[in-house]
Amino acid sequence: GLDPTLIAERQGAVVIALADGGAAHKEGGIQLGDRIVKIDSLDVVKMMTADDSNKNGPSGTSGYCATELASALLGEYGSRVEVVVDRGGMMCNTSMRRSPLPRGCQWIREGN
Repeated sequence: GLDPTLIAERQGAVVIALADGGAAHKEGGIQLGDRIVKIDSLDVVKMMTADDSNKNGPSGTSGYCATELASALLGEYGSRVEVVVDRGGMMCNTSMRRSPLPRGCQWIREGN
């Protein structure tokens, strides 16, 4: 699957780790530090703003944003996902093919 590890923030979701050899890493469309603002038709910024104003999100559970992000990113292997990221103030559009993570993959984080 598409594999960025995300931290929820008010302005989007920041990529803090990528699976070595996963779709986001291999295709290079998502980089460490990118802020994900849109996944296909899901406006991540709007969703996270709504979650913040409702304290625990529209569903009443604190994991609402994480669940929605995972649902938007994951999909049928081989299908494409369109992602818009804010990379240092510049909006970048990328399209990646969903694929399983390689066995025993390592996580790439800043500083390693």
